[in-house]
Amino acid sequence: CVNHAHLFLGTMRDNSLAAGARFAITVTAMGAHVYPDEIPAGDLERLRMLEEFTRNESIPLLDLIPGFRRSARNAPSGRELPLHYAEDMHWNAAGHRLAAEELARLLRERKLVPAPLVCRIGAIRQGRSPIPS
Repeated sequence: CVNHAHLFLGTMRDNSLAAGARFAITVTAMGAHVYPDEIPAGDLERLRMLEEFTRNESIPLLDLIPGFRRSARNAPSGRELPLHYAEDMHWNAAGHRLAAEELARLLRERKLVPAPLVCRIGAIRQGRSPIPS
């Protein structure tokens, strides 16, 4: 199963590059990765395998888990900040906002988007028009 996933991801990367696009893999932050003190051992092993694969294949890995864990624990109130709906563990509005901010930061840090795009994302986040006047 792992070999099939590696083959599939490598093919996606190759097709993206052949089309002139950049390719990266994003790890989303599920509730089980954010709120418990420790991430489940099976998930940690899968993440380790993915990190090793992306490193060996030179595929950028954009892991949202650390940012979600930090934000959930460092809320200004001192209480845990909910980033997921309690009913189904999908991201709530705060989770979507954080995901956008983290992705913009990771894309910028890894130089996967041109600076003007990152500036436009920042403008939208600040409630300004992304289109220069």
